[in-house]
Amino acid sequence: MDYISVSCNQCGESLEVSANSRFVTCSSCRSQLEIHRTETAWFTEAIDRGTHGPSTDRVNRDVERLDREWQSKCEDEFADVEKSNGAIHWFLVLVWVLLFGVIARIHFAASVFWILFGVFVFLQAIGNQSKRIRFRNEQHKYSTKRSQLLSERRPA
Repeated sequence: MDYISVSCNQCGESLEVSANSRFVTCSSCRSQLEIHRTETAWFTEAIDRGTHGPSTDRVNRDVERLDREWQSKCEDEFADVEKSNGAIHWFLVLVWVLLFGVIARIHFAASVFWILFGVFVFLQAIGNQSKRIRFRNEQHKYSTKRSQLLSERRPA
């Protein structure tokens, strides 16, 4: 029996089929394909797109939309979180301010300003850390949703 190699026109996967086959299902994207023959070439064309799960075009549009939404969300809400290297600089500032506040209190009597400034920096560090945690959670949701959409394109 002679075999020919054709490519799926949905995902590009190479398929080995018998020379007298007229229809084949792609093992990668599960698209049903009709094999067309000409004098010089063999090629495939998808049939019944709507009955075999979501089309590749729809999934691609959904992934692109999800990527645009994520990019917009990052620019709006998490721009400073993505650029920051972590909480280490806030920790160092907090230690410096508290140390300076303690030294100032010892040498210059009760300096309420330094105590309030230290509390402010501490609260700012906590707020930034919670924003980083929220960013990581949102990033995980985005990655999970994107993986789910991509798995719809190529069912297991």
